[in-house]
Amino acid sequence: MSQPKGADAYGNDAAAVLRALTPKIGEATERFVATFYDNLTEYPGQAEIVARLTPSEFARLQAHQNAHLRMLLDPELDEARHRAVARRVGHIHALTGVEPGWIVDGYERYRRVVFDLSGVAQREYRALCDILDRRLSIELHEQLDAPRELNLVQHAALQRIDRLVASSTTFSDLASGLLEILITLEGIVTAAISRPDPQGNLQYEVTGGEKARRYLGMLAAGKAPPISIHADRPTGQGPSGRAWRSGNVEHTLAMALDPGMAVWREMLAEFQLRSAATVPVLDNDDRPQLLIQLWSDLTGHFIIPMRQTLIEHLQRALGHAFARLGQRDQQSLVVVPHGRRLEWRELLQHDGLEMHFQPVVDLTTGALQKVEALARLRNGHGELVHPAQFLPAFGEWELQRLFAQGLDQGIEALHLWEQSGIATKLSINLPPQGLKDRRYLEILRDTLARSSIDPGRITLELLETGHVEQSVVQGTIVNAIRELGVGLAEDDLGSGYSSLLRMDRIAFDEMKIDQGLVCNSTQTPRKALGFIHYLTRLSHDFGIPVTVEGLENDGLVEAAVIFSANMGQGYAIASPMRAVELKDWADRFTLAVDRTRPKTALGAFATNMLWHLQLVSLSPWRELLDNFLGMPSSLAQYIANQGAGAASLLEAHDELHNVASLHGPSDPRYWSARGRMEALLAERIAVENE
Repeated sequence: MSQPKGADAYGNDAAAVLRALTPKIGEATERFVATFYDNLTEYPGQAEIVARLTPSEFARLQAHQNAHLRMLLDPELDEARHRAVARRVGHIHALTGVEPGWIVDGYERYRRVVFDLSGVAQREYRALCDILDRRLSIELHEQLDAPRELNLVQHAALQRIDRLVASSTTFSDLASGLLEILITLEGIVTAAISRPDPQGNLQYEVTGGEKARRYLGMLAAGKAPPISIHADRPTGQGPSGRAWRSGNVEHTLAMALDPGMAVWREMLAEFQLRSAATVPVLDNDDRPQLLIQLWSDLTGHFIIPMRQTLIEHLQRALGHAFARLGQRDQQSLVVVPHGRRLEWRELLQHDGLEMHFQPVVDLTTGALQKVEALARLRNGHGELVHPAQFLPAFGEWELQRLFAQGLDQGIEALHLWEQSGIATKLSINLPPQGLKDRRYLEILRDTLARSSIDPGRITLELLETGHVEQSVVQGTIVNAIRELGVGLAEDDLGSGYSSLLRMDRIAFDEMKIDQGLVCNSTQTPRKALGFIHYLTRLSHDFGIPVTVEGLENDGLVEAAVIFSANMGQGYAIASPMRAVELKDWADRFTLAVDRTRPKTALGAFATNMLWHLQLVSLSPWRELLDNFLGMPSSLAQYIANQGAGAASLLEAHDELHNVASLHGPSDPRYWSARGRMEALLAERIAVENE
């Protein structure tokens, strides 16, 4: 649409005409506004928009309309100001669902009212008609062009959202980046992302806009109730509660008139929020995973076609992104209230990081091999906050800062230990994106350059959380880490399929068996010990030493020794400690485990598993099998050390050997006898670890 020229519609000549007619124009405008809304039945959609207004909002609308029409024929109006005001009104109309046809029709009605002025001289009348037509042409051009402009802005925002979704490696960065984009869109004054806590109250995790932050302050002060997802609570009747239960986008077109918003009505009036939309982000089974909550100071804002497109895009894009992040990083599934996010970020930023160190020992000699640096945050009450709590609150900037500060503190600890005669190595976690983001490499390179530490004493432990593509593995960052002389360890081996793929793709210097695989050793010993045994064999087949994490009791330590794991780490060896405490631990620690003489039921279970595997391998050769069965077993020695209370164990042991000799390990009777033996050992394992 070409912009009309309106030079003659402004200036001194036009002002003189309009000043002479101002009283009559004002009276006509008052009459027009008073009767305009009586004819809304001709346009049902227009009537619906007005019906969303409270009486006071409707009165304000009439006042604004009167003022705008008076401005239209204001003698002092200049073209630039007119265009700016008309463009702003056009934006409001577009953002509240006012159709272009209604705008054109409304101004045509007003034009007829003005042209019907009585008692106006012919010359003045012609001049007034010319001025009004020219100004209306400018008015309509600016207003009708507003939707195009708004659509362009939204299209650019959608492109930014798509880039954000593709590039985000943490939930925190994705959520905060998304809200930053959304609140730049006109009409969206505040936004939040929330998930329910175990009590069913929505916890705002990330917010955008001042009003959401003010609401969080009211929540913290007990001046506002939390939103519930439960239908039987008054706080669960709003759009957010409905959206979580239904899995559908829920709208409140006029919050002041929605009965479900009664609990928050006073607060809404204070914040001047008039409409809302809650967008549930669904998983593959169409179950809500989180909510995107949007608020506007305009009624009906989120049902206009343009914003419907935005909402559909958000729901689809965020659904895929959250599923991807959840698969790669379980921390993204942890609900962290907004206040806690801010608190933990502040602690990291203001020297709240306190690295603790857990020894890793040689399972053959008991010698200290290295220590793993474990991050803690010390809060204002002197309490330690653990990574499982604070890591979900961190974005990429915080993760890089955590890595840098943790590495600095770890190297300081190495120097401290050297002064006390302890020369050891240091392991520290590297986020998965550290193999893709060169900033981690630069942190590592700069830190090593500032220290006198041999890079070979540093090992980066690559967490399972996060898939590493083949192109990344073969890229320059992995090679650069190697060139620095720094080691790489596969952390949490066995906790996911991608960890096994990475064994093939990255030449790791060490494997660490995930402690989650052994934590249920007292309830399911065969499964837990099976993980240790087979993953140790797998690592050794790759020619890589293996560390078993999570050795929380003496039985697990003994089992790891029996299965020939190279190193062990866990509370049965040492708890994480401050750097100054390591010397005292090292002076006291000894490891006394004889792999052929188990002292614990878990150790006995492990020896019996190995005995079974040897039995199976020898079963095709009768003479070798008989010789093997004739040798005293480690399990028999364990039973002998248990004294008179082990009669049932001895009976089960003898039965197992007899059945193995008579029928072999493939016979059902052997499996029955083996099951009885393991059940009795499992009972003892449970008793030993009560």
